[in-house]
Amino acid sequence: MQTLKEQIKQAGVVGAGGAGFPTHIKLAEHIETVLVNATECEPLLKTDFYLLKEESSRLENALAKLVEIVGAKEGVIGIKNHTAELLGMETPKQVSNQVSYRFTGNVYPSGDEIILIQDVLGKSVPGGQLPISVGVVVVNAETLFNIANAMEGKAVTHKYLTVAGKTDRTYVIKVAIGTPVSYVFESLGITVPKDCSVLEGGPMMGSIINPNTAVVTKTTKSLLIIENHTLCIRLKTQKLSDSLSRSSGNCCGCRMCTDMCPRHLMGYPIEPHKIVQRLSAKANDTKVFMGAFFCSNCGVCQTIACPQNISPNRLFQRVKAELLKNGVKNVPMEQTTPKLERAYRKVPTKRLVNRLGVRKYERDEFVYQELMPPERVTIPVKQHIGAPGDVVVQAGDKVTVGQVIVKAKENALSTNIHSSVSGIVYGVSEAAVIIAAE
Repeated sequence: MQTLKEQIKQAGVVGAGGAGFPTHIKLAEHIETVLVNATECEPLLKTDFYLLKEESSRLENALAKLVEIVGAKEGVIGIKNHTAELLGMETPKQVSNQVSYRFTGNVYPSGDEIILIQDVLGKSVPGGQLPISVGVVVVNAETLFNIANAMEGKAVTHKYLTVAGKTDRTYVIKVAIGTPVSYVFESLGITVPKDCSVLEGGPMMGSIINPNTAVVTKTTKSLLIIENHTLCIRLKTQKLSDSLSRSSGNCCGCRMCTDMCPRHLMGYPIEPHKIVQRLSAKANDTKVFMGAFFCSNCGVCQTIACPQNISPNRLFQRVKAELLKNGVKNVPMEQTTPKLERAYRKVPTKRLVNRLGVRKYERDEFVYQELMPPERVTIPVKQHIGAPGDVVVQAGDKVTVGQVIVKAKENALSTNIHSSVSGIVYGVSEAAVIIAAE
């Protein structure tokens, strides 16, 4: 397994969405199940579906090898029922003795790894602990694809991502890392309307970006053009001060945010309504506030549950920051038992897209396109959670595709970054390496 971990580290494989956790660190001892998160739980996204549709054999073979190398018992690919229908799978599929597909409901947030492990494997990860505590390691579909490349000595130089929203169609594209977002839109003939914002990531957990300055990184999952009047944009542009004032003046104590919270339903000690009430009263209740550590920031509380337009999850970010600032750390649980009512309180995806105001953008069909590299790529030095690596090139150097330009720090949560084009290093800073393509 050590050889595989080194291959993955050298190739610069990180989680292909979210925080970008370096994948080689995840491969620990005592893995029983390698679980592939291919649920694509956020609305509008089609990247994982594309890989499942066009690269299924490659993914299945890579998973089988991974299971064998790490000494696991099985490899499981978790997909939504809707995705299974589009792939023509009527029932869960057993590919081999080691590899199988299993289905989850068309609900949000099925892609939360804690929830996916429960729904697909029937295992409860104790609050505050990692999936490996129950013998599971989770990677998403594109990460598995990159692991397959790493096994062949190929570095992570390109990204698959979805372009959707207020566009003529939905696209899944393959693009060089470091490509300007503006170039992506220009290549696809897309103009961002003045009454729209661009999201990197999904409508629920994505962030608003400036398309004129942002670039594609290893963790860019999608680029969505969404109208500003929709709920998903209005919630993201709401000031924290407004959230605080609403919590003090508007909370009616209905506890819907708690009753609908996916992590609370998993049995975690998080009660959003109590945290909101304590904040409103400016009370110092560390025991209640510590529940904020278990928030996954899925946004169900603010989008689906609260009738008073309060955003508990945004408040929790501040609570967690204050707790950590004062030296208060999360206390892991020894065991967790999901609540019986959980089965009846899951959020259907159809309800979510209607609530968010993005129903008209949801399409099963998409167009795949590989984009030519731009004249210049700007490759950020830090594209993963943990420590940034050390830049090992300087202005004027000639580089080739796949060459290491940022080397991982030794004995740290770090990984390599490679050139995504062949060309000349145009400039180097603490933040990025700019390369002029040949």
